[in-house]
Amino acid sequence: MKSLLPEMTALDTFHNVLGQLKKKEASSMALKAVERLWKLFDAREECLRERSISLFKELLGKTIRKDKEAMKRNSWKVMVRLVLHISDEAPSVVKASKEAVVAIAELFKWKEFKELAQKEEIWKMSEFLLAKDSSRAEQYVLESQPYLLSPQASMREAALRFLGLAARRLAGRNEATMDALLTELGLMETREKDPSIAALAAQTGLILTALKDRRKSGLSLRGLCRWCR
Repeated sequence: MKSLLPEMTALDTFHNVLGQLKKKEASSMALKAVERLWKLFDAREECLRERSISLFKELLGKTIRKDKEAMKRNSWKVMVRLVLHISDEAPSVVKASKEAVVAIAELFKWKEFKELAQKEEIWKMSEFLLAKDSSRAEQYVLESQPYLLSPQASMREAALRFLGLAARRLAGRNEATMDALLTELGLMETREKDPSIAALAAQTGLILTALKDRRKSGLSLRGLCRWCR
């Protein structure tokens, strides 16, 4: 517990200070503090994950109107990790993550996303985010990729499913990112101890490879047709 004391003490102190400020002052402080909290979302200790995510959710409620756009930008940056943490093995972290995502949905006025979060329908939440802004597909891939190395099997599986869905939007658009991802999936297939997740990694790799080859072939054919005109 000694190693946790500095982080937990800092979070508790910040929470207490925040409670004594007027909303205008708290909003300004919230914008400066959120990025520091993100680093603790993936802490090894359950209490740090839960406390930092809960505090982030509280900061969303402290945001005044003039700071809402800035807070929305910050929320986009943590959307993936919060959605994935709904698959956390610790019930307290799942609860905190779900509440934080609901708070983000309220900030954006996304009624459907809020309902999906309350039901913990991660697959549909992923589809919703991609439908809202497909240009963020590469960002989603890069943000979910580190979770393929999570010590939690549930997090690895959730990241793999989310990543696979987002990566389908990259085929024919970003070959470098797609190639790096396919390499990572191949490594995951060999190192993964859970047979079902290893099989999912292999299946995801096959689907993305087929999609990449099909798009590449289609582009080549279109190029040939233009050359023949």
